[in-house]
Amino acid sequence: MIHEIKNQKYYCDTFLEVHAPEELSRKVMNMKKQNNKKLSIVKKLAVTAASLAALFLGSNAITYAATGEAWVKGFFKDVQRLDGAVIGTEYVTIPGEIEISAAPSTASDDALPIQIRLIKKDTVPFKYLENMALGDVTLNDKNGDKIDLTATELSYNLISDGTITLTLSLPAEKLQTDQAYTLSITSLYGASKGDAPLKILGNWSCEFTYQ
Repeated sequence: MIHEIKNQKYYCDTFLEVHAPEELSRKVMNMKKQNNKKLSIVKKLAVTAASLAALFLGSNAITYAATGEAWVKGFFKDVQRLDGAVIGTEYVTIPGEIEISAAPSTASDDALPIQIRLIKKDTVPFKYLENMALGDVTLNDKNGDKIDLTATELSYNLISDGTITLTLSLPAEKLQTDQAYTLSITSLYGASKGDAPLKILGNWSCEFTYQ
């Protein structure tokens, strides 16, 4: 009996030794299949990304060829009343279309020269504008505290080769000499003869020192 049990154990151990490589082989094959699936998914995602990039560049190239302008730019939006009626149009810029700076970066008395540069001067809507004016403007000191500006009517200046120089009235009595201030501009107005002014939305800021 003992001899038979030993023989059975011997056969079992031998069986396991013989079949262990087969089990290991199956596991290896399964791992390869899973890795192949993962690689296949990664390849598909890469192909999809490349296709989208090609479509993006191709569409942009077609638009540029047809109109002379790339469609990666700002956009027009309707101005609506509460009842949904459209009462006007605004243009929303993206970074890189307009540059605004305090020129020079110092101010004295109660006037601050502002220079506006239309980087995309040959594209719509800028190429149709003749004059521009400052719209919504906020003035803050170095601590971020708001300084009230005197409300004034829109003052348009002529656009010359894509550049406009405007003057902003400052509340001299509220400013301190040799102090830094930040001017934030969220809208401009562009106009051309015979057309209603176009409000141009954006987010620009420039710093200056009051002397």
